[in-house]
Amino acid sequence: MSTSLMCLTFKEPLLQLRLKEEDISVWVIGIIFSMDTITYTLTSTVLNFVPETKKNFQKIVAAGTFFFLFGMLLTGPVPFLPNKVSVICVGILVGGIGGALINNNCVPALNQILEHQLKHYSNEQTNCLKNYLSAINTGAFGFGSILGPILASLLGSATNFAWSFTICSALVLVVVVIQLLAVAKKSDDLIKRAGDGQFSSIYMSEDDRENFGIQEQRKPFNKEKEGSMRSADGRLTQFPDMASPEVKSQGRV
Repeated sequence: MSTSLMCLTFKEPLLQLRLKEEDISVWVIGIIFSMDTITYTLTSTVLNFVPETKKNFQKIVAAGTFFFLFGMLLTGPVPFLPNKVSVICVGILVGGIGGALINNNCVPALNQILEHQLKHYSNEQTNCLKNYLSAINTGAFGFGSILGPILASLLGSATNFAWSFTICSALVLVVVVIQLLAVAKKSDDLIKRAGDGQFSSIYMSEDDRENFGIQEQRKPFNKEKEGSMRSADGRLTQFPDMASPEVKSQGRV
């Protein structure tokens, strides 16, 4: 969210100065400034016609970062592209699409993550986490709105218009990589799913389980299976790291 607002507000201190070099009238400059708002609105409208059950919000947000990357590269534009106002306008239009994909789907993406990966939490705990994430998202919204103009002013004073957007594009590229890793991250890296579809928190630390109040839902005791886990002298042969300290101190592991 911070990246989205940073990109949307990055052009504000610099674009007007760049367009004045082309001897463009004020009303045309106003239209160019509103181009990303036009594509933002159109993209948001189109997304509303897609059923919520068919949306993968995480991938939509990841796609939004790609649009922002290409939009920033074109708005500069980067040194190897033609330095024309038409290229800048295309970049602004593309950036508006990225803004709609991220801003309208960031909170639903967080809720989707909670729904599919934190099923072992109680409803009260899940609602609490949703409130926390919503607050963080709101803070990120404001932080990005502040960061964009400040960063643009600093880069604009140190370099020119094109290189300012190129450097900002490099920052967006880092976010793109992080977002791709987040989408590709499997839930099994943090939460192991048992064969019957129930979650187990044995791979979480004791502090995490205590902080979130997670209580392991253990399966009924199976004597046959338990017997296969012990050697002839009664020692535990599987999962020794899960044994209690008392068992370990008695040398039964």
